[in-house]
Amino acid sequence: MLNYMKSEWFRTFHRKYLYITTGCLCALVILASVFLKVNEDVMYDMTDYMGTFLLSIVTTGLSMGYYLTMIVADMIFSDEYKHQTLKNTVSYGISRVKIYLGKLISGLMAGVLVMTVTVAVTVVTALLVFGSDAEFSGYLLNTMLPKLLAFIPLWMGGVAMGTMMLFLLKNTAAAFAFLGVAMVLPMIFGYISPLYPIFGEIKNLMVVTKINLVSNASLVSGSLMADCWITGLAAVVMYTVIGALVFSRKEIK
Repeated sequence: MLNYMKSEWFRTFHRKYLYITTGCLCALVILASVFLKVNEDVMYDMTDYMGTFLLSIVTTGLSMGYYLTMIVADMIFSDEYKHQTLKNTVSYGISRVKIYLGKLISGLMAGVLVMTVTVAVTVVTALLVFGSDAEFSGYLLNTMLPKLLAFIPLWMGGVAMGTMMLFLLKNTAAAFAFLGVAMVLPMIFGYISPLYPIFGEIKNLMVVTKINLVSNASLVSGSLMADCWITGLAAVVMYTVIGALVFSRKEIK
């Protein structure tokens, strides 16, 4: 298992996918800071809070991290069906469960790496460009980091779902489309819940619903944090069990 994961990481670190994704996110943060610095005189009423404002922009963007989870999963899966490399891996005698778990764990680790680098670049850029303003430390410790901690398990659930879909579907575009459907399902369930209350209960348990709750919260309460971790880890377990079981019986051509 460990040797297989090492091979996955070797392949991931020798592809441009990881660096392009991380680089684009960091570039967006740097561009945002440059834009704010250039327009600092125009935004005169926020001059003393520009660093905090940059953190708030990135914090709002953290909710979009769920969209990136499929990219992270695809970063590890890398068109295995298209290049027929998955069939070769199975033929070497590596069990399908090990293959599945190896790619899932590698995807989760890659997601943590991308997130850590992006947040670190955000904080360092804000400090270098604007300095530690009047509310910087308070916002960082009381708002940004708690929201980040709440989002992490939800992103993990997204990576697990993306991994499952990439294993079960031979078309990467179809897997990305499934993520799009998952994003709008809570809204659809909300519309029909007055007629069928069960859909309202399902909506409340969904990962996307928790992401919206964290995004809209001014502060993350202990109960909301716990709900996010329970929901996210439950999603990881559910998608992993379904994906591994179906893949273990799936014919690979």
